[in-house]
Amino acid sequence: MNKTLAGLGITALSVALTGTAAPAQAADGTERVTVHYNSNVEGRSLAVAHGPITGVGWMTAEPIVQDAAVVTLDFRSGKVTMRATITSEVLLGIDFTTCKASVDVAGRWTVISGTGAYVGAEGSGEFGALRHISGDRVAGQCQGPDSGREPRQVREILHFTGGVTLP
Repeated sequence: MNKTLAGLGITALSVALTGTAAPAQAADGTERVTVHYNSNVEGRSLAVAHGPITGVGWMTAEPIVQDAAVVTLDFRSGKVTMRATITSEVLLGIDFTTCKASVDVAGRWTVISGTGAYVGAEGSGEFGALRHISGDRVAGQCQGPDSGREPRQVREILHFTGGVTLP
């Protein structure tokens, strides 16, 4: 299975919403970003941010290479690019009858750069997600990582938390 973060997914939820964000409200503080990922929707994932970076926008990500990916949060006031690295993936359960599995995902992120209102942004923190994988039975085997076939759907809600400073 091709890992993605927001599966670091790193493509996703397309909603008919334009990315909006208020300008940074504080010079520094605790940042919280929630990202909604669905592998059945190509493109970007819905992102909601609270903290020095505040607003509703989109997350896109490059493919994961060696458990790391470059992730971009795109808001009306600017973009924030960060490196996200998966540090742990723990299988919580798998049901071979229904072809469903749940995985606990954890990792770290670091801001690489910013544009617009977020030029000079710095920060880092952790992320976590509960990944739900659903497959179909094909030739008696569930789709997914061990079958050589992509699962029917991967869904995640990622929670990024940490400290961010804006100049």
